[in-house]
Amino acid sequence: MTGTLEGLLEWEGALGVLGVFGLGQVLTDRDDPHLWAAVLVRHWPAHGDPDAEPSTLRFGVDRVASAGDETAPVDRSGMVKIVSWCFERVDADHLRSAPCSDAPRMPLMSMIASGKLSELGEPGASLARDYLDISRPTLGEGAALVHAGMSAPPNMGLGETHRWVQGEDGHWVETDEVVSGWLT
Repeated sequence: MTGTLEGLLEWEGALGVLGVFGLGQVLTDRDDPHLWAAVLVRHWPAHGDPDAEPSTLRFGVDRVASAGDETAPVDRSGMVKIVSWCFERVDADHLRSAPCSDAPRMPLMSMIASGKLSELGEPGASLARDYLDISRPTLGEGAALVHAGMSAPPNMGLGETHRWVQGEDGHWVETDEVVSGWLT
C-alpha cells in the first residue's frame, strides 16, 4: 500500500486510516473515527514513510479534568490519561496497536555514567517518541482537544494541545486555539 494517508482517507475513509495503524479495534462508542483519522493524517507520516518508525509512536485517549477535580493527575497535554497504545509492525502495510512497555527508565545521562547502556534497548532503536492524545468523548460532541508532542533524550520535548472542531460538513479541523503547551 503506497501513497499518503490523505489519499487513503479519501479512498477508504476513516476506518481505512485507522486500520493501517491497528486502531480500529480500540475505538469505543464514545470515539469519533473521523476525528481520529483526521488527527493521524494531520500529525503522523504514512506508515511506509522512512520517518514512520512504529516503536516511536504513542497514541492515547485522555479526558478533560473536571473543575474542582483535584485528585486527577493532569499531564503535559492538560488532560488526564485514560489509556495509551504503542505500535508494532504486522506487515509492510499495517501496524498493530499494543500495550506500551515503556517502564520508567534511568535517565540517559545516568545510563551513560553508570555504563548501563543496555537499558537503551536494541542498538539503533530510537529513543524519540511522537505522542498523540485525543480527548474522550468525541462522538457527537462537535469539539475535542488533541495533544501532539514529541520527546527525545536528553530532556528535550515539546507539544501543544489544540481545540479541534467538527464543521457542518462533518470534517474535523484543528483550530489555532492552544489550550496548553510545553517545551523542555
